[in-house]
Amino acid sequence: MSERGDTPRAADEAFAAGPARSLYGRRLMPAGRVLVVSVRATARTSARLELRRHSRTLVQSKRVTLKVGKNTLRMTIRRSVRPGRYQVVVRTSGGRTLSSSLRLR
Repeated sequence: MSERGDTPRAADEAFAAGPARSLYGRRLMPAGRVLVVSVRATARTSARLELRRHSRTLVQSKRVTLKVGKNTLRMTIRRSVRPGRYQVVVRTSGGRTLSSSLRLR
């Protein structure tokens, strides 16, 4: 297989293009307008969560440290942010950017 491990999965993780590989499990908790995003990281890194519209950052979370595996990021969205379509962006210290679309109601 590979020099780094016996399984194909270990080989795939060895060639990952950055510490955070996937963005999943996005959900919006409507009571407090809290955005909850799950990120899977393959190495320890730090990340910041952003809410963007038309390439403008409207809300930004504090920088948090991600551990290896599944991580949950939370960000409060202020009431002045209007309903509509937005981009959720996770920026890591390794230069990796993960994004997904979100519709606020």
